[in-house]
Amino acid sequence: MTETRRRTFIDICRGQLTPSDQSNVNRYTVLLFVWMLVFLGATFVITNEVVRGGALGWLVALMPSAFGIIAALAYMRFLREADELVRAIELRALALAVGAGFAIWPAYTLLGRLGVPVDAWSEVPIMAMIGAYVFGVLAGRRHYA
Repeated sequence: MTETRRRTFIDICRGQLTPSDQSNVNRYTVLLFVWMLVFLGATFVITNEVVRGGALGWLVALMPSAFGIIAALAYMRFLREADELVRAIELRALALAVGAGFAIWPAYTLLGRLGVPVDAWSEVPIMAMIGAYVFGVLAGRRHYA
């Protein structure tokens, strides 16, 4: 009698990733974590006026973007080296994320122009895109598992 093992959340997250894919995802994930820390650090330094402008202020403000570019290049490497199924799942998830951005960003912008205080939730469009991407990847991996 064959016992079927219940699939865990981690199993779904890994999906059909080869060891090479997993290595590329790990690299990308570490770079995103570093980007997050650099962004939080830059936000803290600028908000608390540790730097107030000038060349150092510009450097601090642009540093998260540099790490974002490095992370994007790592993601592009992952896509380039992934097999067709993994690439298809990722591209569908990216399409869903872009769609979420196109749906939420205009409403956010127009509500702000109507006087709604949207500054308090300025992260909503990007968070919606990230959430849609994660949902798309997990749904795709679960579908093809």
